[in-house]
Amino acid sequence: MRYMYVFTVYILFSSVSSSLLAAVTAEKTPNDVYFEVQLLADDLRALRRQNKIRTPWPRIKIESGREPRHVFQKVLEVLGEINSYRLNIVKTGGITVLRFPGRDITPNKVFSVVVRLRQELALLLAKRKNSRIKKKSSIQGNKTSNHVYAALSEVSIAIEETLGLRGVTPSEVYTRSLQVIRLVQFLRRSQSLPQDVPIPALTQGNFPKLLVITVLLPVVVMMMNVI
Repeated sequence: MRYMYVFTVYILFSSVSSSLLAAVTAEKTPNDVYFEVQLLADDLRALRRQNKIRTPWPRIKIESGREPRHVFQKVLEVLGEINSYRLNIVKTGGITVLRFPGRDITPNKVFSVVVRLRQELALLLAKRKNSRIKKKSSIQGNKTSNHVYAALSEVSIAIEETLGLRGVTPSEVYTRSLQVIRLVQFLRRSQSLPQDVPIPALTQGNFPKLLVITVLLPVVVMMMNVI
């Protein structure tokens, strides 16, 4: 009798939980995702003001052909940038950056990760204002993945401006430079071009950005011969 009672309670609990989960995970539309991205952008504007970033908000032209998988990839890119901000600016430790899940990217999956972006960004704000005063009715027209991708691209560039050179460590520059060099070497090898590349002389007293340009300039010259 006791086991029957426990089993009955379990069934009732499962039914209620399933109903709540279904309500929370109701099918989302690109309009829902776009609205969350706009709220994310508002939070990022506050973070830029907090960091005294006064450059104009970036504007990206809406292009066609974007699918939910493209949007999801851009969301992961923004998540990586927020992780870089945490690691290199506020020194609060990294966060788990999701891997691309592969097939069947739905607006629901994109929506859930954008909500996480807002949660992670909220932790970086000294004084968080409630950006929920916006209403979804303020979103004009039916949005598509193209609109969401463009809005996320603006967010990505805005975060990069907030990071500045502080968000790039020498190790990251070195690693990415090696990746570029290996790619160029592969392209030259595939076209039977010589592999000898003059190593630029080391310089002192330059900013990291100038040093990167100095190091990668011969690679750019090689690429001009390959393309």
